[in-house]
Amino acid sequence: MLKFGIGIPNCREGVFYPMSFAGPKEITELAQLGEQLGFYSLWGTDFINPVPSMNFDETAKPNWYELIVTLSYLAAATNKIKLATGVSLLPYRDPIILAKQVATLDQFSNGRFLFGWGLGQFREEFVAINNRNKTIHRGRLMNEIMESLHLLLNKNGKISFDGEYIGFKEVEIHPKPLQEPIPVYIGGHSSAMGTRVAKWATGVSYSATILNESINKTLMELQPDMDKEGRTIDDLDVVISTYLCLGKDLEDAKAKFSKTYLGQRLLKRINLDTFVTKSLFGTPNQISERINQLNQEGMKHCVLTNVCVDSFSEMKEQIQIFGEEILPQFN
Repeated sequence: MLKFGIGIPNCREGVFYPMSFAGPKEITELAQLGEQLGFYSLWGTDFINPVPSMNFDETAKPNWYELIVTLSYLAAATNKIKLATGVSLLPYRDPIILAKQVATLDQFSNGRFLFGWGLGQFREEFVAINNRNKTIHRGRLMNEIMESLHLLLNKNGKISFDGEYIGFKEVEIHPKPLQEPIPVYIGGHSSAMGTRVAKWATGVSYSATILNESINKTLMELQPDMDKEGRTIDDLDVVISTYLCLGKDLEDAKAKFSKTYLGQRLLKRINLDTFVTKSLFGTPNQISERINQLNQEGMKHCVLTNVCVDSFSEMKEQIQIFGEEILPQFN
């Protein structure tokens, strides 16, 4: 059965939504609404420090709520919906502390955690946070953190690791996550993705608007690395992250999008018609047709990462319509 998720606006102000878009009350309300409507998962964002390359007013003060803490709070406010990092930016985080947080959150949520891994879109943010180590190769650092996390979360006994950037000796994590193994999703479009997915992932995550090929063709690029590990593409949960904009018709949805904070930012560097064809725009029936197309291409898990609106009340309204008119078609 096709699964559906919602991107929660914990760290999206300034980049995807206007300032003061949503606080803890609203984020909790959205999580509970998603669960009531039958969504499978919630996906949080992991921005930490605003930097100029994010291209919004440097005097702005976006409310960015830390990812793991936010999901921990939502674990207590919900009962069955999955709680996902979409993605956790590994180069920013200590693998031992992160492994401990993940294991704890999975225990407290009764096995509802999905662990998304990623590099981070903005190197400038990484350099600001790690200024004394700004010559670090993020890709090699991330590989070491991935391997460290895999060992710490899945292997018993004392774990040691001695890499170029990461080193620890005889470390044990108890309790382990409730899920065995913890579901790991690797996102991105880098040449190293195949090796990483084959070694460590139970799922992959792609942005619909960045895919140049069909989902199946993109997935087949992973197969040589999967073969080396004795695995197949069928082993993977395939997440497609997309944009949602409901309207009376396609033109109405495009017009709505063009007036939003997000639309005005994106239209400086995208072709609107191309963007719309890769996203979920239009009436519920048009959106259902697009979801069916993505499903036929290989999507197993559709995440409404960005709802193209300027207020939280509009976001709730679009999620409500999606949940009531579109979701039942796929259950």
